[in-house]
Amino acid sequence: MNNSLWTYPWDVADDGLDDALATIRDVAGCNGVSLTAAYHNFTQLRPHSRGPKIYMGEGGVAYFKTDQSKYGRIKPVESKLVEEIDVFRAIESAKSRFGLDLNAWTVVLHNSRLATTHPDCAMHTVLGDSLKHHLCPSNPESRHYAVALASDLAASYDLRSIELEAFGFHPFLHETHHPKVGAPLGDWGDYLLSICFCPSCKVRGEDAGVDVASVAQLIESEVLRILQGDSDEAPDHSGEAGRERLEAEHSEFAAYSETLENSVVSLVSEIKAAVEAVAQTRVLLIGRGLERKSLLSDPGLTRAVQSADGLITAVYGQTPAETAQSLIIASEQAADREVILGHQTHYPEIPNSDVWREKVSVSIEGGATGLNFYNYGISTINQLRGIKRALQG
Repeated sequence: MNNSLWTYPWDVADDGLDDALATIRDVAGCNGVSLTAAYHNFTQLRPHSRGPKIYMGEGGVAYFKTDQSKYGRIKPVESKLVEEIDVFRAIESAKSRFGLDLNAWTVVLHNSRLATTHPDCAMHTVLGDSLKHHLCPSNPESRHYAVALASDLAASYDLRSIELEAFGFHPFLHETHHPKVGAPLGDWGDYLLSICFCPSCKVRGEDAGVDVASVAQLIESEVLRILQGDSDEAPDHSGEAGRERLEAEHSEFAAYSETLENSVVSLVSEIKAAVEAVAQTRVLLIGRGLERKSLLSDPGLTRAVQSADGLITAVYGQTPAETAQSLIIASEQAADREVILGHQTHYPEIPNSDVWREKVSVSIEGGATGLNFYNYGISTINQLRGIKRALQG
């Protein structure tokens, strides 16, 4: 079974290559490293780091040597770390010595640096605001960037897989900066403000025969009902339930939703084809289990996974029973493809507890083809030990 530890390159650089890989293999008991290739803004507390205990990320940069000629108007900005060490190349050279696979954990479109620099390529709300934390998967330049990013990685390094995170549309409230939201949005309002009406999405809808103007009017009225209404409480239904209601009541909205999902599915297909053209690297999609923060419906995610090589479903915060249910859903979506469950290895989860070990056991016995653990630099050494104990049963 493939057991990979999600890992940041700056943690490997600060801890030293051999020591970091030995910890991943011997302390955590993993046989793979899922190394960050592109990432968003963050601040990290590093319990066992040999470097600074608090690390401030550069935000929206690539952590590998990029081939800029592959890209169009949107080009990745390389991390300053790459000037000092290419951690991908270093692990590539050492992985056979440690018996480890190398995967590229890649946050694709959730990039405040690039979306701010290219606001016309970002998602847009129905109110006309550009969401400068996320590139739109319908926009041609954003798609060129996403495909080139994956192809660049596959052509440059000996990877087992590229793990795609944030490859579709993104929630409004999942921003880079501290969101200041006083209106009672709730999950439903968050979903409404996450429906993209950028020029590219509207053209796709119109080309499919959708009355996009009427859909925009419908969504805008729903948003304004929350923003300008008299209720101080958020709507009592989820984004998923609200979407199902609107799709059942408004055929044009259902048709527009389908065009958005088709955009994501076709992008995954293009990425897979581009990777396949240069390497045997597998393409895996990172999703969630019972907590569906993805803007893809279950059928939409299923179609996307069918265009890739497998699905990684995060089961953070779930009970063993919920983990088992997430695995059933993921297995149905992936069909005969890889099904990997992603487990959180740090507080508030307790990797050394009987409950956490049961979650890992349920994952293995339930037929998962692999497990990913989050993550090397955030966890304490004792928490990393808990992974190995759980894997050993």
